[in-house]
Amino acid sequence: KRTCFMKKVILALCMLLVLGSCTQIEPPTTEPVTTEEVPTENNGVIYLPYFSGENLDVFTVKSKTNTCLLSAVYDYLFYADSAYEPESDIVSSYLIEDNTITVYLNKNIRFSDSSPVTPKDIVYSFEAAAKGKYKDTLALVKSAKAKNDFVVFTFNEKVSKRHLLCLKFPIAKSK
Repeated sequence: KRTCFMKKVILALCMLLVLGSCTQIEPPTTEPVTTEEVPTENNGVIYLPYFSGENLDVFTVKSKTNTCLLSAVYDYLFYADSAYEPESDIVSSYLIEDNTITVYLNKNIRFSDSSPVTPKDIVYSFEAAAKGKYKDTLALVKSAKAKNDFVVFTFNEKVSKRHLLCLKFPIAKSK
């Protein structure tokens, strides 16, 4: 008897949900829909929204608007592709050993002023990011040392390819 009663209660709830969600569907309009033509040329000017209540320092920005804006302006050492695998446009190769990741820079990558991205810029960016909003992302990274044409990142633990995603921070020109 009890299971029969429960079945009836469940059936009643299902019917309530189905019937309660019914609404009248409006018939489609027969009026033609017009769209405003978007100009394809704007004299080379692109307008981007930003929140003027804070500065545009990529390492300390807090607003979502400015964070999105700056993510379009700066390149990152690594990022996750659609399969959440580490990818990079800045790094030509890397070497994973014990608790270090050595990153070799792509020599063709340049800042907007045409100066090359150097290991010094990577270390500067790492240090600024570790003090700012990327400190949680970089918590496993103990240090970054610039060498001739590469950077050695030392971690607090043994590293794997997944640790490359810990190196997701924007690259800025050193001061």
